Amino acid sequence: MLGGTVGTVAHHFFPAYTATPGAYALVGMGAVFAGVVRAPMTSVLMIFEMTQDYAVIVPLMIANLVSLFVASRLQHEPIYEAWPYRMASICRRRRRDNAMVSARSQK
Repeated sequence: MLGGTVGTVAHHFFPAYTATPGAYALVGMGAVFAGVVRAPMTSVLMIFEMTQDYAVIVPLMIANLVSLFVASRLQHEPIYEAWPYRMASICRRRRRDNAMVSARSQK
């Protein structure tokens, strides 16, 4: 949504020099995907398959690199590597809580 907003404002002030707001939204969507999943080339291929337009590839690659850099500074492990550990800790906590409830009810 932020990409679309930036695109709308830029297109309003500089209509001859900027792309459509939809292009900004697509680049923003691809950059978020690349940062969260840490797969910049997947993002590039996904956006290209959606648009069939080479014009958004270069801005998308630049946005992906910035997004990847910022994401790696904010969180050291990708979401797909962190997710199993977090889910395992949630499951362990639930098992422990259930065992405590069972022990209390047997007293």
